[in-house]
Amino acid sequence: MKDACPRCGLDLVREEGYYVGAMTVNIVVAELLTVLLIAVVAIWTWPTLPVNPLIFTAVGVNLLFPAIFYPLTKTIWLAIDLGWFNQIEPEEMQ
Repeated sequence: MKDACPRCGLDLVREEGYYVGAMTVNIVVAELLTVLLIAVVAIWTWPTLPVNPLIFTAVGVNLLFPAIFYPLTKTIWLAIDLGWFNQIEPEEMQ
């Protein structure tokens, strides 16, 4: 990840532990996606649930989705933080 935005110069290296929020967003989205997947498959295939394929798919989603989605969640977390919690100070812009 770059240290600053190449377009506006915003400092992207905020503070130590800043991207814990991004990890939280990542895990929450992965878990919600897994629960949604299980609910849809359970409703779709009721009363004969394909338990083993469902378990393997859910584990796969929980392993792969966070790894693939993490760079995007860093951007989402920065947007959430700047939009709701913190304002950009002029000295943060280069």
